[in-house]
Amino acid sequence: MDTKNAKLAIVTDDGMTVSSHFGRAPYYEVITFADGVVKQRERREKHSPHAMMEQHGDGHQHHGGDHDLMLAPVLDCQVVVARGMGQGAYTHLASNGFEVYLTDLRTIDEVAQAIASGTLHHNDARIHHKDHAHN
Repeated sequence: MDTKNAKLAIVTDDGMTVSSHFGRAPYYEVITFADGVVKQRERREKHSPHAMMEQHGDGHQHHGGDHDLMLAPVLDCQVVVARGMGQGAYTHLASNGFEVYLTDLRTIDEVAQAIASGTLHHNDARIHHKDHAHN
């Protein structure tokens, strides 16, 4: 995919940093690129009022298998960027046509620069497994 001409949904807690956990972040920072230049940037709420979170005995929140509700605000995007996500979310995103980048970059501005220069890389090690840390 040509990310220099794409709409990216970057998962964020604050509009400045890339969240380390896809499922827990409240927002997407949506950036539209044309020829590697930012044309538009907007913040969208990630969780609809109906997205129900379940607390399980392992101390982690799970999303009741309803990743579709979390994706509804960004169906017009081609790319999702986060610093980490669970295997289930990763598989769901990829199977629904999203290109997923799990990045080591910490800020949204760093991601935007990497897109513009064609150097954004995916790190499979950032897929969360049962015994994961968020950093």
